[in-house]
Order: sequence, then structure tokens, then C-alpha cells
Amino acid sequence: MWDEKRSLLPKNRGNELESSSLLTRVRSFILNCYQKVKNWIVETTPIPDSFVRSYLFLRSGIGIIGVALPPVLITGAIILNRRFDVSDSLSAYYYSVTGSVFVGSLWAIGIFLICYQYDHLDDIVSNIAGFCVIVVSLLPTTPTCDPKHPVCATQLQETIGNVHFLFATVFLAALAIMAFLFARESPEKDKVTDRKRKWLYRICGSAMILFIGLAALILLVPNLSGKWQHQYHPILIIETLEAWAFGIAWFVKGETLRRLKVAIQRLTPSRQKERSRKGVG
Repeated sequence: MWDEKRSLLPKNRGNELESSSLLTRVRSFILNCYQKVKNWIVETTPIPDSFVRSYLFLRSGIGIIGVALPPVLITGAIILNRRFDVSDSLSAYYYSVTGSVFVGSLWAIGIFLICYQYDHLDDIVSNIAGFCVIVVSLLPTTPTCDPKHPVCATQLQETIGNVHFLFATVFLAALAIMAFLFARESPEKDKVTDRKRKWLYRICGSAMILFIGLAALILLVPNLSGKWQHQYHPILIIETLEAWAFGIAWFVKGETLRRLKVAIQRLTPSRQKERSRKGVG
């Protein structure tokens, strides 16, 4: 019946109907695919109650390592070397006496990030960050040269250092994205606390992006590189602040302070009971 009616129409009109129906089907197919991808991204991985504490532990562990790593590397090298000598960056401590601490901490962060699961978008970003930080630990930065001998690294070491810089940038950018993802997760019962935490996550993510830009500006712009980097260590300061920003975001997301407060409250009544028993005795 439709073929007979279409045969009675002019050829141009029939072609227009066919093209419009084809466009409608293509558009509906694209919208359907988009909706499926959107639902897949925001779908939360079902987590049993027994695993909730494990995920909170992972978040707290990542945050603690991020906050503690810079002072441990710097003070550890000073104490073990018995002289006040500061490297130009955190990655430069790969060649110091605390190099094993640096590599081990990056591996711990990488494994934590790969094992971390929440929803599909968080999984993708955290897996990228975990893979990149493991590559960063395997491919060291270019060795720091003595100002008196500026040419000290081989061509291979410079190439490896460039790859190190690339993966480190992707790693830090992924962590900044994770901080923003924390701010869009389901709200807590306390709306005031939830609002404050979301602002903290946004501040940490924005600070990390700012620090990435500053570090890239100092390292890539020729006029900004020079002896002053060995004197004032701007990259080390920027990387330390960036590590603290990322560590604080994960530290808060792991509800470390709240769980510590609950543990103290649990211990306090037992101590009071012991003291009362001793007083009665």
C-alpha cells in the first residue's frame, strides 16, 4: 500500500521522505547510544556493606601517602646524608637515598587507584591515574645537572625524562579530575558538611590544575629556566603543594577524621569505666 502511494508521488518528494526517515532513524540511534553511555558512566558499582570500610581505607591511605610523601623524602634525605641538601623536584629524589621510598610510595598510590571503584567514570579516571603513576615510578626524571657542568644527561636519559614528565602531567591532571568528581557524588545527611566538603574538593582540584600550569610554565618557557631553579627550588615547592592538595582531597573523602573521632569516642567510655572501677576498688 505504501509502495503504491509512494509511486504516485513525484520522485523528488519520495526521495525527501526517504531521506527524512533515514535521518530520523540515525538521530534516534545516536540519542539511544548517548543515553546508554550516559547511564553507564553514572552507574554506581554495587558495593556490599562489608567492603565500605575497605574503600574508605583506600581513600584514606592515598590521602595519607600524598600528604606525607614530600616531608618524608626531604627530611629523610637531609637526615641520612647529614647535610642540608634539597633536590629541585620530588621526582629528583629518585636518585637520592630516599629513592626507594619515592618509588614504593608511587607504586602504593598506583595500586590503590587501580583497585579503587565507585562508578564507571571514577573507575576510568582512577585507572588512568594509577597506570600513569606506575609508569612515572619506572621511568625516572632527567638527572639534575651541576650548574658548573650543564651537560650531564645522555640523550636516552633526556628522552626518558620527557616521557616521565608527560605521564606525571597526565597523572596529576587525572587526580584533579577525581577531586571534581568527588564534589558531584551523592550528598550526605548533613547538608552543611556536604556543602563544605564539595567546596574543599573544588578548591583542591582547581589548585592542582593551577600548579600543573605553573610547573609547565617554568619548565617549558626558556626565559624562566635558569640557575634560580637550583637556588629556590620552585618545582619542588609546587609539587609539594600539589601533593598536599590531592592528599587532602582523598584524606577528607576517606572520612579519616570522622572515623578517628568515632574510634576515640569508643575508647573514652571504656577508659572512664576503668577509672571508675579503680576508684570504687
